[in-house]
Amino acid sequence: MAKSPGGWRSNLILLAITLLLCLVGGEAALRLIGFKPAPTSSDLFVPDDTLGWVGRANHQAILEESGIKFNVQMNRWGFRDDQPPDFSQVESKQRIMFLGDSFIMGSGLAQSARVSDRIEQTDPGRVAYNFGLLGYSTDQELLVLKKYGPEIRPQVVLLFVCANDLIYNDSDFGHRKPKPHFRLQADGTLALG
Repeated sequence: MAKSPGGWRSNLILLAITLLLCLVGGEAALRLIGFKPAPTSSDLFVPDDTLGWVGRANHQAILEESGIKFNVQMNRWGFRDDQPPDFSQVESKQRIMFLGDSFIMGSGLAQSARVSDRIEQTDPGRVAYNFGLLGYSTDQELLVLKKYGPEIRPQVVLLFVCANDLIYNDSDFGHRKPKPHFRLQADGTLALG
């Protein structure tokens, strides 16, 4: 019995159709049971007119840094921290503002293991505000201070600087995202660019 010359093509087309139907059926089944994939870092950051980018407000995601996965919960301002209390609740406490990049944000750490949380835990009379964010440099951190400082009125501001800040401070981009930066003027002042 001779095989038809188009038989293997028909089988290949049938296989492709079967795989497509399986994928569509699997997707429909997952949606039907309400499965949602874990949010990732691509879901976490959004553009910000002042700062370049911030975290998505009130959003949770799983980040991965150097093979370490960790949960991130952003507050209403888009930073990895608890929801900020009303000023009247913390007016009598020492308010400390932490500015920095992924080190202050706590990449690879549980939120409770970050330096800001550890310092806050040492004294109930302190409240720490963590404004660390992945990829920030000191120009953005200055803008964070100007934007949120008047609201929290910190008595202490701690700025954590990394060597890569020297590179990103003079750049329109940080971590492949557009960002603001300052330019030194002839008269010695800084102009936001």
